[in-house]
Amino acid sequence: MLKSGFAKVITDMTDSIRKYIEIRLNLTKLDVLEKSAKILSLLLSAIFLFIIFMLFLFFISLTMAKWLGQLMNSDALGYLIIAVIYLISGIIVLRYRRKLFLGSAIKHLSEIFFEDTEEDENEKD
Repeated sequence: MLKSGFAKVITDMTDSIRKYIEIRLNLTKLDVLEKSAKILSLLLSAIFLFIIFMLFLFFISLTMAKWLGQLMNSDALGYLIIAVIYLISGIIVLRYRRKLFLGSAIKHLSEIFFEDTEEDENEKD
């Protein structure tokens, strides 16, 4: 009698542990899915904004080159000036790319990955 009661307790505990592990696994899968969706959303919005900005920059560049060309009576010179401005801008961005982009990328990704951890720690207190 005592032995069968002990076996039932062990069986119930094993089932509870198995259910707990299954629930934690599902929770982890949902957490990974949520964070992946946030990263994908951030990436897609960044790509969209980049495309819009590049179109804006393209048309502004054409307008500025044409305007400079009219001022100097040479369209080629206007386009050359804009090209040199882009070359200098590219060199500056290349030189400071880590400071400009890496820090903000790490900040955004760490906010996504660690936001739930901070909320869980606050709930425990």
